Amino acid sequence: MSYNAYQLQQNQQAVIVNLSEPISRDGGKYFAYQINGEDSEGKFEVFRRYSDFYFFRQLLTQRWPGCFIPPLPSKKILGNKDTKFLEDRRKFLIYFIDKISQLPYIWYSEENYSFIRNASNLDFEKIVEKMKKHTMDDIINKYKTTFSYLSGKEINSELQMKITYFKGFLKNSLVCLKKMKEFTKNLYETQGKFNQNFINIISNTLPQYEKSNLAEFTQDQSLFLFINKADVSKEIQDLTQQNEFQILYDMVRMELKEAESFLEIIQQKEDYDEKINKANLKIKSDQEELSKLQAGKTTFKSLFSTGTKDDKIQKLQKLIEETRNELDNYYILIDLITIIIAYLEIDKFKNEKSHRYYNVMNMLSRFQSSYNLKVNNFFIIFLLNFIVN
Repeated sequence: MSYNAYQLQQNQQAVIVNLSEPISRDGGKYFAYQINGEDSEGKFEVFRRYSDFYFFRQLLTQRWPGCFIPPLPSKKILGNKDTKFLEDRRKFLIYFIDKISQLPYIWYSEENYSFIRNASNLDFEKIVEKMKKHTMDDIINKYKTTFSYLSGKEINSELQMKITYFKGFLKNSLVCLKKMKEFTKNLYETQGKFNQNFINIISNTLPQYEKSNLAEFTQDQSLFLFINKADVSKEIQDLTQQNEFQILYDMVRMELKEAESFLEIIQQKEDYDEKINKANLKIKSDQEELSKLQAGKTTFKSLFSTGTKDDKIQKLQKLIEETRNELDNYYILIDLITIIIAYLEIDKFKNEKSHRYYNVMNMLSRFQSSYNLKVNNFFIIFLLNFIVN
């Protein structure tokens, strides 16, 4: 069923969706996730493994060309049952399903209905195989309904340039993001090591020193800073258990995947451009063949076909007509894809990235300010202790 995207956006009930911790299945051969929640069509509950998510996204990209589909975490052959890896994968699967829930025309689509409401024990790949195949006409009719609020938008050279420019920007951005990914990974890992060492020194090393060494040197209890301030050091320990630089690292990783996914939809547009070129060449070639046959000439192709001259002419005329109809659909679909990318997806992509950056930096700044304040207060207590004594 097709829905008008604007109306869905205005009238939709808030979607509640949850993704469970990975659940071991079939004696530990693979892990599945329970997806449950509620939307305007009621409650849903289903179990899906990573490969199901993969085929689901593949189905969406095929049936929604030109529409940005959120990326999935990368496949991993070795070590895909490691606890840390599973936690990381789940985090990005949550991101994926949450983003899908924010796209009402996708969330209430036939594809997502099958993904979250078909509770059979079949792998999603098998479910997809049983679904009715989508034709180009199906996609065109669906887009005309779903994106009817974009009807009347002009397609001009500026629009084409907007897409071309953004493609170039994304390609350059990938280079920058890959370098930034390595840098933020190092920052995250370095901060993690610092936290571990800092926790160790204030919770073990220095208290142990005070107990075993300082106690031998003096009986002055005011000098026993860590033993007497265990509650304060515990607060610092709890704080250093967090590593907010992971948020920055995750942001870069996700933006890298998203940039690659956006390039996919631009490539889809270019693939249809290529299909148009091939269809035009085919029509030209078949027209030349038809002219020769009508003139009573024997062609190389006609030597390998059966039937009378009239049969061959009628067959060729039918092929030309079919290709022209196909070409007309290509032109319609490429126009729709161009409008969706240029008027909807590019601007939405930019807005989401700028808002995410602001939110991440806001969270990071707040955490670092709180962290530095508490560490500062922690050591001020000791300074005051020295001054008093």
